[in-house]
Amino acid sequence: MRNLLRTSIAALALMTAFPAFAVENVVWWDFLSGGDGVRMKALIQRFNEEHKDKIQITGTTLEWGIPYYTKLQTSAAVGQGPDIATYHLSRLAAAVAAKTVSPIDPKELDAVGLKDSDYPPNAIAASTVDNLRYAVPFDVHGEVLYYNKTVLKELGALDKDGKPTGIDTLEGWRAVLAKAKEAGKNGVVISSSNGDLRDIYTLFGQQGGQLTADGKFLQGDNFDKMEKAYNEVADWVKQGWAQPYIDTETITPTFLAGQSAFFLNGNWELPTMETEVAKGNGFDYGMVNIPAWMGKPANWSDSHSFVIPNNVGVTMTPEKRAAVLEVIRWMNVNSLEWAAAGHIPAYLPVSTSAAYKALKPQADYAAMALNAFYMPKTPLTGAASKFDDDWQNMASGPLNGDGDVKETLEKFRDHMNSQ
Repeated sequence: MRNLLRTSIAALALMTAFPAFAVENVVWWDFLSGGDGVRMKALIQRFNEEHKDKIQITGTTLEWGIPYYTKLQTSAAVGQGPDIATYHLSRLAAAVAAKTVSPIDPKELDAVGLKDSDYPPNAIAASTVDNLRYAVPFDVHGEVLYYNKTVLKELGALDKDGKPTGIDTLEGWRAVLAKAKEAGKNGVVISSSNGDLRDIYTLFGQQGGQLTADGKFLQGDNFDKMEKAYNEVADWVKQGWAQPYIDTETITPTFLAGQSAFFLNGNWELPTMETEVAKGNGFDYGMVNIPAWMGKPANWSDSHSFVIPNNVGVTMTPEKRAAVLEVIRWMNVNSLEWAAAGHIPAYLPVSTSAAYKALKPQADYAAMALNAFYMPKTPLTGAASKFDDDWQNMASGPLNGDGDVKETLEKFRDHMNSQ
């Protein structure tokens, strides 16, 4: 009996010191606010409910942009960063240069059922730097074409399926914009005050342009392609088909006023459109890919992704690593819910599923993910980057009728190459 008692006490002590079912706590950081934040918090809650007593995510949302990336970099450098973080693929090169993120072996992902072939090739390419994988794409978001069905119907530019007609070529697109002006409507709403980088970059990509070559910006005929793209968009304003000085605060309300045929913006504005329709302030609208007006299909794009921070001086245990990989796997497999935010799930088994194809208008622009045109892999470009800020400050003038396009782009090119 005494031996049995001693054995029982010893077993109890062992169980207390090493619980049979230890819960792995995964510290999570993101920059997702608004509708994105609401949806991500719901996904985290679902994950925690389904993984009770196994894995629990402790999430924190930080300020978007430079504050987020700076805090992640400084925290990881002293070993106090999270276990997993959201990251824009367009900024990945900067993260790698700063040693903020650690590599992820594709074999690890394959072991949990995430294969490279399950993602758009361009997204996988954007997830690698110097042939090493550093991120797992979660979505593809990019520039798309919104349209007002009522206005297009009045212009005779809406087909029987409720899609724009006559705009597949640049000549046709310009003709519809001109027709809208003649009818007293605004042709297209663009982010003119900010230099409309995403649309100009889209047309640049459709020509096969490459922003950087041999570490320099706009080399060779890439300058000519950028000039051609800029001149085209600037002409929309010059012809009176688009309005000058429309900034990020007024761009969506301008389209929602209901007097514009088209609206060029990111697919993340979908929740705003849905909310306004639900409130009775909207109108019948649709969303499609931007046609290949200048050659091949291409859309300015970026991706929210997952990275594993390089917490200096801290070695992640195999159990923690497995928990983080399970979080990444689960989020990808359950990303249909994320599609409600307008983003296209990067995980192809979701974005090609019958459930996703039933989503409207999301399914109407889903092919955009296959035409994703990312910023180049340089620390100077990407979301909330120096390139974006300097473009707005230095290169937005001609779009609003102030300055010469070629001269402005030459100065901007030389400025970026001096960095």
